[in-house]
Amino acid sequence: MEFVAWCRENPDVVRLDKDLPGQLKLGLSPNSSSMSYPIILLRDPGLHDLELEHPLELRLTVEQNEWFVPGIATQRNYVITVTDVAGPPSNWGSVWQARFGAFGLEKFALMNQATPDFDWELMERPAPWDDEMKYMLAKTRALLGQYNATHDEPLKEKDGTVVSL
Repeated sequence: MEFVAWCRENPDVVRLDKDLPGQLKLGLSPNSSSMSYPIILLRDPGLHDLELEHPLELRLTVEQNEWFVPGIATQRNYVITVTDVAGPPSNWGSVWQARFGAFGLEKFALMNQATPDFDWELMERPAPWDDEMKYMLAKTRALLGQYNATHDEPLKEKDGTVVSL
């Protein structure tokens, strides 16, 4: 994947670099307290080839310049991980695994197809949402049953493991 720096006109953003390959260095302009900079990633074949162990990383560092001094030291570095391969929600082990079993990409794709508008990171624990989880499990089981009934082979993960709930 190729990085292409693009900067629209924004009075709060000052372009500090001109010729840093693969990097973009921006600064906060005088008398500004915040800035907004859109980051647009184009989904190309190279993004799909990235495995979860080696995803694309977008690293952001807040540094001092002549008009700005960053505050809290632990809030100066950020890493945004990008791939087009879904990973488990951060709460999979504490919330979802008890109902849906071990995480798998095909299983998770099926869950998203069954309940497309759900925010998987939303739930912190299953108890208050138990009825909704039962509904989601029923919808996903129905979709899995429909898939398995209309295909010669049951739905499987990439490694050959049969998807089960």
